[in-house]
Amino acid sequence: MTQSETLEKTSYHQDKESKKLDRQRKRKLEEIESRIEELEEQIQDYEDELCKPEVFQDHEKVLEINLKNEKAKSELEQLMEDWAEIAE
Repeated sequence: MTQSETLEKTSYHQDKESKKLDRQRKRKLEEIESRIEELEEQIQDYEDELCKPEVFQDHEKVLEINLKNEKAKSELEQLMEDWAEIAE
């Protein structure tokens, strides 16, 4: 095998690996974006729920929803950081 053929083969494998990593990166971004959308909807649902008079007056229910809401917001914040890091 000549040096030129060796370089071509190496370049081919590097290109193939690069494309594979790019596909994995795009797939991961899509998964994160999908989860971000779910969490944003969930957070909105929690906040809507907290505005209902029957829920607002039930302190235990308010605490439960607030806890779930904070957990969702925390996960959302982490996913946003992950997305920004991967998207670079």
